Amino acid sequence: RRRLIARIDNPAAPLGERLESLRMLPQTSCTNVRDLMFGPPADVVNAIARAERTIPRYPSERALIELQARVPSLANTDPAHASFWSPALSAASVAGTVLHNPRLAECTVMLSSMGGW
Repeated sequence: RRRLIARIDNPAAPLGERLESLRMLPQTSCTNVRDLMFGPPADVVNAIARAERTIPRYPSERALIELQARVPSLANTDPAHASFWSPALSAASVAGTVLHNPRLAECTVMLSSMGGW
């Protein structure tokens, strides 16, 4: 996470690398139980806020940054993976509803799309 934040904050880094690091940063909270349960830590939130102010030069880049700074949503679930992941997604959705934590289901979607499962 520190490396991603350092790359995002480095104005000398190529724009593509900064944007890719920004795309990956919110996903780090899906692999850490504390972050998953309580949300991203301050360093992640602050890095995203700084990036939204310092990286974009054009409205199109601002829109791209807003998209990249999000954790994947349930609306973007790949139907090809839905049948295999439906029990895990159902359990995560129920737990997320009970705990008032939509990140549980969102991170399940994100993790299910990794590794070509």
